[in-house]
Amino acid sequence: MVDEYGELIAHKDFLYIIPPRKPRPGPDGEPPLVRPGEEEGARRHAADKRDFQEILREHKVDLIVVSADCHEAKRLKKALSEFANLKIAQDQMQENDDENQGMANDDDPNSKEAFVIWGRPEVPKLFATSHYSQKLLKNHPFVLKKAICLARFEQDPLNEVLNLWSPIMSENQALHLNLHPLQKHINQARLIDHLE
Repeated sequence: MVDEYGELIAHKDFLYIIPPRKPRPGPDGEPPLVRPGEEEGARRHAADKRDFQEILREHKVDLIVVSADCHEAKRLKKALSEFANLKIAQDQMQENDDENQGMANDDDPNSKEAFVIWGRPEVPKLFATSHYSQKLLKNHPFVLKKAICLARFEQDPLNEVLNLWSPIMSENQALHLNLHPLQKHINQARLIDHLE
């Protein structure tokens, strides 16, 4: 989670945030088999869901970005959208209860909607492997570096692309941006001159 300036303020691993797949019924209408570990997975999913909704409330999150770089990303985006909408519904119910008790607060910042959008993974992947990220976020894992850059890229795309630039050719990750299908056939020194 980053603030409006792109600084990391909190992070948490949600390993079970995607709901477990529902078991299929057996042949001849038999009840579905419960595999070992499914109950534990469902319990951990419920805990991750509660923790995620608490983070939404605590940090007043207004944008959630999902990187479109794996097969499970679609299920993740759907789950996060449902959790964000559930959080809004709960906040509205709380607001209605407060109004009934005479404690209405019209400018409650917690009741705003959290949008869930797709993010392009190309720039975050390049940033996470760059020398600049090694200096800036040296004690953070690769996945967290990607997540930070993904959030910053949605806030200020030009700044994140410029963070890939380096005057040293071997460290210049901006050269790896896919700008044209024939780009790999261009001399790297000439490409640097034109991108500068």
